[in-house]
Amino acid sequence: MREVFEEVSLLVKEEDLQAVGLLDFQFPYSPELSHISYVYIVEQFQGIPLESEEMEPHWFTLEETPFDHMWASDEQWIPRIWGGEKLKGVITFKEDNRTIESMQFIAVEEILESDDVDRVTAWIYEDMK
Repeated sequence: MREVFEEVSLLVKEEDLQAVGLLDFQFPYSPELSHISYVYIVEQFQGIPLESEEMEPHWFTLEETPFDHMWASDEQWIPRIWGGEKLKGVITFKEDNRTIESMQFIAVEEILESDDVDRVTAWIYEDMK
């Protein structure tokens, strides 16, 4: 909710957040870039999107999503989420930090939401091969 407000000035209520993804982005050659991210869908919000230092908001139809301006992995997992799946996954980048070394996603019934990083990490990697 804080990030949405800081980046586009929209107000989102916690009860309107739908957890749909939990992804571990691994950058072995630049570990400081590695991070775990939750993915949420929000269908209700208040306000008008405004530009910030982080981004210049634009509206796109699903078919017109500018994947060529996004991370290489996004075209693999985002359409699945739009199709109704909930996913956990690991995306590992090559030395250039742009090219994908590997990625694996597993469809799940629910997304684990927790502040315990060790628990979250263990859950992501559970059932991964």
